[in-house]
Amino acid sequence: MAPLDEPGPAAGWALRTSRAAIDLDGLLDRFGQLHRIPIEAGPAASELAAGTPCFLVRTDRERVVGLWAVGEVVAPTLALPAGTPLLPAEEPLGAIDPATARTYAEVELLPLAKPIPLEVLLGDARLGRSELADAADGTERPLRLRSGEVRALESIEWWIDEPDDEQRRDLDRLLAAEDPLLDDLEVDGA
Repeated sequence: MAPLDEPGPAAGWALRTSRAAIDLDGLLDRFGQLHRIPIEAGPAASELAAGTPCFLVRTDRERVVGLWAVGEVVAPTLALPAGTPLLPAEEPLGAIDPATARTYAEVELLPLAKPIPLEVLLGDARLGRSELADAADGTERPLRLRSGEVRALESIEWWIDEPDDEQRRDLDRLLAAEDPLLDDLEVDGA
């Protein structure tokens, strides 16, 4: 893993997940995109900033281990303390235990029509020296990407599967139902 040697914030992020951590297939079928990804709490989680490029690396060995979705961070990291009831937009993620603290990257990630295997990504010298080389280590820590690494990922030819109108409306309704609950959490936590 290469250290982040550029001053300032990360130029982008790679998030990792496996089937055990999140129901990717169910989310993509229902919404045509990914809106929330479980991540480890810690310094990197607090650095995710809206508008930053974001890439999803799926580490489930039953599928292609590699790049599955691209997009951006859309809001600050959501940190829910232990005992917080499940939010409406958490329910489609899969098995979430409300008794534990949860941390999420708030994202808009659109699926690639065909995933790009990790070994192909790491064949680019810039990416081979990046934190992506640790992508399959089983943790959910967000991986910092330097500007050259983001450019390398963006230079790869891919096709995005856009959500249809019904999928977009379904996600909008789900997130709208959650807004008042999040507002109450902020008031209670203040």
